[in-house]
Amino acid sequence: MDSQPQHPNQRYGLITGLLFCLLLVSIADAAILIASKKTAPNTNTMAEACTSQVQSAVLDATREITRSCQSNQTEVPAFPTMGSMPALDGQLGFEYPLGWSAASTTSRTDSPMWDASLVPGYFAYCDGCDGPIIDILMHVGEISSLEPLATTDFNAYLAKLYSTENGYSAVAISPTKDVGGERYTITGMIDGMYSGPFETIYFTGKTKYASITFLDKDETNNDTNIDWERIKDSLDFSGIQQ
Repeated sequence: MDSQPQHPNQRYGLITGLLFCLLLVSIADAAILIASKKTAPNTNTMAEACTSQVQSAVLDATREITRSCQSNQTEVPAFPTMGSMPALDGQLGFEYPLGWSAASTTSRTDSPMWDASLVPGYFAYCDGCDGPIIDILMHVGEISSLEPLATTDFNAYLAKLYSTENGYSAVAISPTKDVGGERYTITGMIDGMYSGPFETIYFTGKTKYASITFLDKDETNNDTNIDWERIKDSLDFSGIQQ
């Protein structure tokens, strides 16, 4: 049968009782010592000794109770540790929960280009499969590599890109000013190899653009949605503002 945990008050009572017993033993030792001597100490010496013993016992009890109280305090869990990716030249900076996996690649073949993929847990690949559906995709490229409409009216370019002809529906585009560029937030539904809600953020600097897309693969679970908000709030575009 499992033993029941002692209540803190019972523990303090037991500690105080043990210390009191220790005090009695100390006094008894002093009495034996006095009886064994031919000359007993005077009244003042006895009073000072007793006072010293009592003060020492009380101090020991106070210290023990303080230690017990401190050991019983409930520790407040720390905020989940986040990993980070620095905003290097031509790249995005961001933070991500350490329970996620993040991988990035850089290509300099045609034009400077950077990509990153983030998934909760580990990347899982298999031969003959289409590959894992990536929860968060990031990309940085040259605006000049897009179709001409992007260089003259990026909002119109996004409206054309996220059209029903390309498998999107219920799309809303919200442009806002940002430090060193423009930000566009696109939400809606996608229908294709993956179907469901998505959110994409575009950022345009002077010559480069970035896109970050979150795919909500499981609408019954909000864990990745919460992590996405953390990652989204940490986005650093300083590497592509110039």
